[in-house]
Amino acid sequence: MTTRAEIRAAATQTAYPWKASLRTLVQVGIPAFVTLVGVVPLIIQIILEEIGEQMPEGLRLWLVGAATLLTAVATALARIMAIPAVNAFLTRWGLGATPKQG
Repeated sequence: MTTRAEIRAAATQTAYPWKASLRTLVQVGIPAFVTLVGVVPLIIQIILEEIGEQMPEGLRLWLVGAATLLTAVATALARIMAIPAVNAFLTRWGLGATPKQG
């Protein structure tokens, strides 16, 4: 049986905060860019073609910016949440990298 001390010692988010940030960057960045840069423009173009309009030229650039912003904010939040003091606060609410102590 794993003890609480062993689980706490295994929490890599606080031990390696930049790895947690990079994992979040990949986890959020891939779906954000695929969705906002790949899928959404296609859907918008189909809708606009049905009503006889063209997609605004700056829209794709705006969607790239939105995907970038979404990824950056999520990465920054992951890094902030990996700070030991923030993690300790989150643990009190059951949201930390380690289980809440009894």
